[in-house]
Amino acid sequence: MNAQVQHRYVCEVLLAANRTANWGRTRGLYEQIRHIHRSARPVPGVVRDALAEDLAGLAFSYEGQEHLFAEHALGVLAEVDGRETFDSALFLEYYLDRSGVADGFPSLLETVVETSRRHRDARRFAQALAGTSTSCVLCGSMSYGPFYNVHGHHDEKPASDLDLVIVIDNAAQLDGIAERMLGLDGVDHTSVEQLRARAAVFVDRFDDGATAFSHKVRLWTNEVDQWLDGTGLRGDYVVSLHFLTRRVLGYVLVESSAELTRSGAGRLRNVRDFRDTATQRADLPRTFAGREYPAAPQVEEVEAGWLRWATAYLFDETDSYCPGFLQTILLPEPKVLWDGLGVRAPIVTFVRKLHDRCRLERGSNPNALLRPSLAHVRLDVFAPHVVRRFDQDV
Repeated sequence: MNAQVQHRYVCEVLLAANRTANWGRTRGLYEQIRHIHRSARPVPGVVRDALAEDLAGLAFSYEGQEHLFAEHALGVLAEVDGRETFDSALFLEYYLDRSGVADGFPSLLETVVETSRRHRDARRFAQALAGTSTSCVLCGSMSYGPFYNVHGHHDEKPASDLDLVIVIDNAAQLDGIAERMLGLDGVDHTSVEQLRARAAVFVDRFDDGATAFSHKVRLWTNEVDQWLDGTGLRGDYVVSLHFLTRRVLGYVLVESSAELTRSGAGRLRNVRDFRDTATQRADLPRTFAGREYPAAPQVEEVEAGWLRWATAYLFDETDSYCPGFLQTILLPEPKVLWDGLGVRAPIVTFVRKLHDRCRLERGSNPNALLRPSLAHVRLDVFAPHVVRRFDQDV
């Protein structure tokens, strides 16, 4: 949404919104939020979550028109508050208004705008990489917190990343992928050229069938996103790209075994990751009971980056299954953006095996609360309705 719009009225935007989708529940939930806030209480998370779930459903009606979705959402909120003029000042006011919002959460309009910007940019990645015989999974906060906790810049806290797992047939494709990325709106060419240079090193030295390739590409650092034009708001954020060959993905998803058992798959699996940034963050595999097994990071500085050993999974001393980073990054709700390599079925199969394993362990430990969500290291920032869906099949 371009905040520098010609003078309009809220009623005009509202008319267009109601012709496009049924905004009735969003309106009702926002009215509820405003009533609660008038009593000087923070808005309960369950109400905020209900609004996020409703917005996620409405967004499907606006695929390819994400700017209209953000515009119509603002129109609905402004109408509830009795506002008349729809302009850049209204946009900025609502984007910055965190009244009634719990600490650490974005404003309602902020998360609508920032989620929608990332939906738009992810769609553009899909268009740019169409026909490259690759697949891509949308993950991270856009999987577990859309319209809930996806946010822009907050003082020293950086904006939410856009996390993409891109599956490739072979590493030689990386150069062509980088070339296509250069044509994307808002992309920082320097970070893409760095990707291309690092890809050449990866192909030459580290592409051994057991190593992933990660790189961060910056968006909107050198250009102003038209949606934010005239607001003074920072629009830059990072796209975290995780490239896995089809062979590496199969190893991570335990395709060699129909069940997640130690006897069938082995006690643990690790994969190297050729990263562009160093990190000392420990891997934190967890059981379905939430018991954690911190794994000290193994990081080696190499040409053009760092090699880090990342956990796919492990079995603990009680034979409890602990999914690690490389499995949980595909959870809880993997959304396949494009699928030239046909990875949707293997990913769905893995999720089913994970639920089967949780049910098996419940049977042997009936007095404990075992859930798939308790094994995810990012559970504390999941939208509640995402947690419910993740756990409902167990």
